Order: sequence, then structure tokens, then C-alpha cells
Amino acid sequence: MMCAYITITEVASLLTPIVIGAAVVYIAWQQHQTNKNRLKMELFDRRYKVYDAVITVLTEDFDKYNDDMWLDLHRDLSATRFLFNSDQDVIGFQGKVICAVNAIVKFRREHSVPLDEKETQAAQNLLDNLRELRQEAIDVFSKYLTLDA
Repeated sequence: MMCAYITITEVASLLTPIVIGAAVVYIAWQQHQTNKNRLKMELFDRRYKVYDAVITVLTEDFDKYNDDMWLDLHRDLSATRFLFNSDQDVIGFQGKVICAVNAIVKFRREHSVPLDEKETQAAQNLLDNLRELRQEAIDVFSKYLTLDA
């Protein structure tokens, strides 16, 4: 009967490809996790820019609303449909913000300072609408302003 001895060299030569394969799988998995997290961060950054643009325009002084602001808002919100997965809450809110800014820009074009009492009340109503939209913005965007979204 022949006795088979396995030497340390043979064991090492058998285990080497397994160890290398396991290391390659681990590194690939780590790269996958890193890329997944980077994608989340990039998406978060882009979504935050939209949120920031909305909050910025909703907190501006009444005197600063003009056609340029309206155009900047349109530019900043142009990717909303793609960034927020066509979420109807966000898209509907975007429409409300654009309408509110448009109403203020139009009001400013049509009325000059000083405003009479009726015009002052109309301007106050527009500003109250902006305050309500600021509160709504927090609710609408909150689920997207985390890294888990």
C-alpha cells in the first residue's frame, strides 16, 4: 500500500488560487459598494441643488423678483422630473413654485412703488403664499434629502 503525503508546498499551491479568487471577489464587492455610495452622494447633491434653488427663491426679498430670477428658477428646476423619479408631489410642487414666482414677477411688472392699500394687500397675499410654499417644500423634499433615498 502506498502512502500519499501531501506537502506544505502542494497545499499552498492548491489554496493560492482560492485565496486570490476570494480577494478579487472581496475587492470587487468593495468597489461595487463604493460606486453605489458615490451614486447616492451625487444624486443627493443634485437633489439638494434643486431644493436649495427652491428655498432660495422662496426666501428672496419681494423687490428682487424679476424676469432673471424666473428664468434662473426654470433652469434650476429643469431636471426635477429625472432627479425625483417623476414623483408627482415634487413635480406638482415645482408647478406651484413656478406659478407663485410668475405671479410676483407679473405683479411687480404691473405695479410701481409706492403701492396703494389694495395693492399692498395683494402683495401681502403673494408673500403669504410664498411662506406656505416654504413649509410645503420641507415636507415635499424631506424624503429625498437623505442618503437613503
